[in-house]
Amino acid sequence: LFRGGAAVERLAEVDVVCFDKTGTLTRGEPAVVGHRCAPPGDEAAALAALASLGAAASHPLSRAVASWCATRGALPSAPEAFESVAGEGLQGRVGGRLWRMGKRTYAGAPEPEARPEEGLGSEVWVSDGRTWMQVRLRDEVRTESKPMLAALAARGLRCVMLTGDKSGAAARAAAEIGMPEVASGLKPWDKVERIRSLSAEGRVVAMVGDGFNDAPSRAAADVSVAMGGRGSDAAKETSDILLVDDRLDKLVLAHDLSLRTHRGIRQNIALSLGTVAAMAFLTVAEVVPLPV
Repeated sequence: LFRGGAAVERLAEVDVVCFDKTGTLTRGEPAVVGHRCAPPGDEAAALAALASLGAAASHPLSRAVASWCATRGALPSAPEAFESVAGEGLQGRVGGRLWRMGKRTYAGAPEPEARPEEGLGSEVWVSDGRTWMQVRLRDEVRTESKPMLAALAARGLRCVMLTGDKSGAAARAAAEIGMPEVASGLKPWDKVERIRSLSAEGRVVAMVGDGFNDAPSRAAADVSVAMGGRGSDAAKETSDILLVDDRLDKLVLAHDLSLRTHRGIRQNIALSLGTVAAMAFLTVAEVVPLPV
């Protein structure tokens, strides 16, 4: 869905396409694959905090964690003094204790000993300063991501993944789908700076995202593309192009339509100017008389 003729014409001029990872290149349906808590005896309180804070947010990771907590018997309650901190996580009072949920550094959890299976997926931390829990998640990539990237590369477009995930998770996803360029560990404003730096190089940039935390970067891009199925309502309303059924391969179709439209516009302008020039010459040569 193109929102106006300007979006159709502008997409043909794009030479760099930036992608969000979670919910865009991946399905946006992360599943919990492991967790650990310290001290072990306080796991119930950590689960209650995860369930409550996760249910109060709309990000796919938060929803996945809240659903997982429900399977372990932890039902959500409305957190007091709830606050969402952009690019970091969530905080609120649950069970009389102030909890922070999100990245490890924001939650204030100690850095645990690394394990071989870590670094390949996303993770969510929750801590109240005394008890902490780490939850590891995996999100499968969309089957259409790899052929879509190959098709865009064949058209000479540069593709870049912009993600807040750790470098290990981002590299794993990039290798699976054939993404040539990755920038990981980015906060929302870092993505904006990346897009602005590309624009400063004279590039015409498109940003593709689901709208949960990439609204600033999509606003900074020349063309914003949103996922229409799982994307947020704000993303759907403000995007230049909407992929109604969340099929990334439709982005290739949209680019083809834009290129054909662009060629048609140039051909029509050339034909019109050529006709005017020919009539002017014939009139000056008195082959075609001026109307009286």
